[in-house]
Amino acid sequence: MNIWRNLLVIAFSGLLLACQSVRLEQTVSEPLAYSLDLADAERCIIEAGAGRGWLITPTNPGELLAELNVRQHQVVVRIVYDEKNITYNYVSSKNMDANKGKIHRQYHNWLANLRNDIKVKMHQSHTKRLLNKES
Repeated sequence: MNIWRNLLVIAFSGLLLACQSVRLEQTVSEPLAYSLDLADAERCIIEAGAGRGWLITPTNPGELLAELNVRQHQVVVRIVYDEKNITYNYVSSKNMDANKGKIHRQYHNWLANLRNDIKVKMHQSHTKRLLNKES
C-alpha cells in the first residue's frame, strides 16, 4: 500500500513541476558577436525563427515581431536590433500562465532556442562573408 501511495505522490509532484511558472524576463539584451548590416541581421533572424516555427514580421527598420504558436499556447516577442546589439522584449502570451511577473517555464526554453538559432545563423552568415572575401 505504501508503494502505491509513494508512486502517486511522485507522479503528482512531477506533474506540478512540469506546470511550474518561473520569473518572467521582460527584456533580454545581448551584444551581437558578429558585425552584420541591418539587412543581413534581419534575414538571419527571420530564417532562424522560421526553422523553429516562429512567424516573424518586420514592423520597423531594426524591429521585428515574432510569434510562436504551439498547440494552444502562443507567445509574442518584439526583437529590436542594430549592428551591435539585439534585444528581445516579451509582448504577450496566451495559455502560458503569465501572471504577477511569472510565466510558464517553456517560454524561456522557446526564447533560448530562438536566441541560439539566431546566433548560429549570424555566425554562418559572417563566415560565408569572410570566405567570399578570400576568394
